[in-house]
Amino acid sequence: MEEEKKNKNSRLKEIIIAVIPVLSFIAVTIGTTYAAYMASVVGNEKNGETVLKSARVYAMFNATDSIDSENILPGWSSTLNFTIVNTSPEDNLYANYTLAWEIEENTINDDNFVYTLECTSTKEGKEINESEKNTLIKVSNSRKVPTISTNIGTGMINTGVTHHCQLKVMLRESGTPQDSLQGKTFKGKIVAKGDPNV
Repeated sequence: MEEEKKNKNSRLKEIIIAVIPVLSFIAVTIGTTYAAYMASVVGNEKNGETVLKSARVYAMFNATDSIDSENILPGWSSTLNFTIVNTSPEDNLYANYTLAWEIEENTINDDNFVYTLECTSTKEGKEINESEKNTLIKVSNSRKVPTISTNIGTGMINTGVTHHCQLKVMLRESGTPQDSLQGKTFKGKIVAKGDPNV
């Protein structure tokens, strides 16, 4: 009888030990899903500015976050200026963010259709350097504009820091005939997404 009781207790312990990791996995999954939800991007228009928010990252584009041009010719260019701000109410809450191209239409599949992205960072109106906890997304060497949606890069930003970015898109003249590039269309936008910093 006592042997049977010991076996039952032993089996009960085995079941509890087996269930704990499963419950832990569920708790972690729910926590991660909630964190990802909290960091999802919400977009709206206010006073001609496109505003994107996450739990801690705020992106503001001057007038528009998109380029919508038809009948593009060699020599054409366009510029987008925008800022990324960490709006955490607490000090030293670092946040990650990703910038991406969202391409609606690009009929210019050519190596001379390129973009650059230059960013600087400031805190309290003064320029600050990059560091392990303050990383900027930069595309200094011209990179071909993608024909499909793709990520540009990921940055990190501390509370109270602002990243000032300028995206330039251009169809460079090559010095050789580019008749096939006349009258092309490009419709694309830059999207910003805040990521949980775990």
